[in-house]
Amino acid sequence: MIFPLSIFFCSFLWIAKLTYADVSDPDIVGSWSSKSQTVMTGPDFFDPMNEDFFEPDLPGISYSFTDDGHFEEALYIIKPNATFPHCPKAFLQWQHGSYTINDSKSIILSPIRGDGRQLQSDPCNFKNYSSYTRYTQDEVMKEYSVSIDKYHGRYKLELFEWDGTPKQPMYLVYRPPKMLPFSFSGVTDTSQLQQKRWLSRLAATLAEKHTTTIWWLGLTFIAIGSIGYIIVS
Repeated sequence: MIFPLSIFFCSFLWIAKLTYADVSDPDIVGSWSSKSQTVMTGPDFFDPMNEDFFEPDLPGISYSFTDDGHFEEALYIIKPNATFPHCPKAFLQWQHGSYTINDSKSIILSPIRGDGRQLQSDPCNFKNYSSYTRYTQDEVMKEYSVSIDKYHGRYKLELFEWDGTPKQPMYLVYRPPKMLPFSFSGVTDTSQLQQKRWLSRLAATLAEKHTTTIWWLGLTFIAIGSIGYIIVS
């Protein structure tokens, strides 16, 4: 099923580019962040010169758009593990590039190849180290909506992925946007991208919580078994 979906996505991307109309929409220009507002594009999230990420206090997403067709995104994602609850994963992802808006109001995000980075924390596989790799992900937002949130009274941006799946609502934080320079001299040698000593604080807390729960459950079962043994004896 993955193969037909990838063909559909590529077709959608090709059609979207054919119907290109506008470079940008002044309504989306600025830096937007999800509700926690701990994730923000710019130098507080990623340092391309030193190849460093700065872990936010809470997960979330942030997108920034300029009026001349540039974008930047910063993502902090925690993925729980239903099979092994003590093995959650965490991802820090950053990329930038250009964007266009077509006649149907779809947003086409075209990242610069080789500039994006991903830091993955997987405590059950990498222990105290994480996987640090290049990250490039073309994105098509099928539609978007900018409105004033009735509860918060702030500008809200809603993005819908190529299949209509909504992303977390984001709220306007900066206008003009807060972004890293569009051109920078980062690491070009792939061999310099390697493991980093990082374990997500939130993933570690979640893992510890489940590990403690499992430990107490084990202790409880041992106690019940011991009492049962004494009674039977």
